[in-house]
Amino acid sequence: MRESLAVAAIALTLMCGAEAQANTVCRYMYDPMLPGTEQCDSLVELEFIVAQPPDPQKMSLWCWAASLSMIFTAEGHPISADSIVLQNFKRLADAPSGEFVDFEANLNRVYRDVKGRRFQTRARRIKNLRDASDALDDGMPILYTTGTHAAVQLSLTYQRSPFAAEVAKAGDIWDPEPGIGLRALSIQDMNRYKAAWKIEIKDLKQAVEEFEAFPGVQIGLLGKSSHVTHYDLRRP
Repeated sequence: MRESLAVAAIALTLMCGAEAQANTVCRYMYDPMLPGTEQCDSLVELEFIVAQPPDPQKMSLWCWAASLSMIFTAEGHPISADSIVLQNFKRLADAPSGEFVDFEANLNRVYRDVKGRRFQTRARRIKNLRDASDALDDGMPILYTTGTHAAVQLSLTYQRSPFAAEVAKAGDIWDPEPGIGLRALSIQDMNRYKAAWKIEIKDLKQAVEEFEAFPGVQIGLLGKSSHVTHYDLRRP
């Protein structure tokens, strides 16, 4: 697996749980054909994880739910993939997120986290590399999807020039597929890219209520992950 400064920085931040500011760093690259070319690195420096490293998907079609679980937890609302599925389908169905319109609906709705707090999610489409870079600089992991899979993008390397369009060169993602975890963004990922979103979260200010449907399900599923451990996204 490629050892990159971006991966090292992400891993160190997650292990320490320290708050840090994310900023894109660019450096000049000599190119006689495209003078002024720069290579830029953007990465999200996460001030969570309050629990142990993200759990891989438990069922074959749950990549979307596992990815949302990681993102929502990163934003301060710990929630299991199981609970995300329950809140969308009312049962633990091994189901995909649905057609594109249905999928976006799952990204723009109210959820309830493990502590009973309700929060509103709003997904904003990533339209270009600058949008992706800005999202990572804001400390927000990106939901990255292909035609058949969903993952969480944590870093991006791209080149820019006054005389050419910006070009993605590399990146790192957390892949919810069991046994994979943190890995480099591949050429296949880029070729099969379908859409990406920055997901903003707004707390809904109201009293915390106990779950009436599926009481204790979330706490039971997530309770074993409610302590700080080590950072190893490659565990099975």
